[in-house]
Amino acid sequence: TLATDLIGAKFAGGSNGFEAHLQPNLLSLRWRREFEADAKPYPRFARVAEELWWAADRIAGVLSGGALVIGGVNVGYVNFVPTAATSPRAVLGKYFVPGAWIGLLEPAASLHHVDVSWRTPEGIDLRFRVRAGSADLEETRVIGYQIETVAGASVQPEASARDAVQSIHDRLQEFFKGLISDTARAEWGYHE
Repeated sequence: TLATDLIGAKFAGGSNGFEAHLQPNLLSLRWRREFEADAKPYPRFARVAEELWWAADRIAGVLSGGALVIGGVNVGYVNFVPTAATSPRAVLGKYFVPGAWIGLLEPAASLHHVDVSWRTPEGIDLRFRVRAGSADLEETRVIGYQIETVAGASVQPEASARDAVQSIHDRLQEFFKGLISDTARAEWGYHE
């Protein structure tokens, strides 16, 4: 039997590549892209949300009172872009619209890490992060940049967490669409 004063849970190991985590007042879902030849394709948001709410319902079922209180919603996407380029103009200038990068970086010889976050007038927190790094792609270590975009907001007790997740995801999609260049759309195969 499971204790009803659950302080954390993790669902993982299924064939779908999802991993769900619960901590007090936080439910998160992660899908990791595998780069093997037989890797599963990226699931669209509806599939990710379906897995998230499946996990939430299972967790709520073991809590005393049967209710899962969600006080905040965050939705994020993390991608890896392989590139040998290191200059800010070569990285940010190629993949993002001109307003996405900071003029202070213009004279820099290489880009290590850019992390910018802010709150919109609607109360939504947005984050844009670019970090130099490496990844194992099909058994080969490749250098490049990790690109992360995140949106989040508090959820009022009377509000629907499901509606909040959908709303935050929609806002994140708008943010990302306005952030990337036509070159990035073409190279990354981006479509709505």
